[in-house]
Amino acid sequence: MEKYYIVADTHIGGPHPKTVSALEIMELRDKHGDHAILVGDILDGSNCKKSRWESYSTIYDTLKLMYKDDYVIGNHCFCFPQSWPDKYYVIKNGIFFTHPLYKYSDDQLNKWRKKRGRSSMYRFLIGLKHKAVPLLGRESKLGKDSLSRALLDLEANNCHTFVCGHYHVSEVVDYTAEGKRIVILPRGLTTIEL
Repeated sequence: MEKYYIVADTHIGGPHPKTVSALEIMELRDKHGDHAILVGDILDGSNCKKSRWESYSTIYDTLKLMYKDDYVIGNHCFCFPQSWPDKYYVIKNGIFFTHPLYKYSDDQLNKWRKKRGRSSMYRFLIGLKHKAVPLLGRESKLGKDSLSRALLDLEANNCHTFVCGHYHVSEVVDYTAEGKRIVILPRGLTTIEL
């Protein structure tokens, strides 16, 4: 087992950012090298203000340069034209790190791109949704379809552990399914032995 420093779903630039700054994320890479991994929606290109677009695009480029293949993009990153991925995961030591996009259609990806810079009312409603969801509760395990896809990815890539963001759980969810370890990360920085 090794210690990993994983950042997920910070949504920097969006209406509901988590309190991990881009600078802290950069310092994390300097301190922990390839044990620091980004698993999606670090920046929120879908909902950032048009006036800040260039600065967030620059931050994205800087993080991508620093983290290289240890940066998995998320569904809120598709607005950055340079973010279109060849793959949606990172594999290290039998661990499959992802922000489960699972091959969305081109129509869905284009829809996310067009959301960039929507009105302040749209950003307010998205923020409200993300404040209400924790009160309503999130599922604590992957749904049946997502779990099936995760297990297929693990098998296809000869991995034993599936680690993902995207679901905005309130704390780390760590369980076993069909002999494989499944870890769902909360928003922000998680330090975990894997």
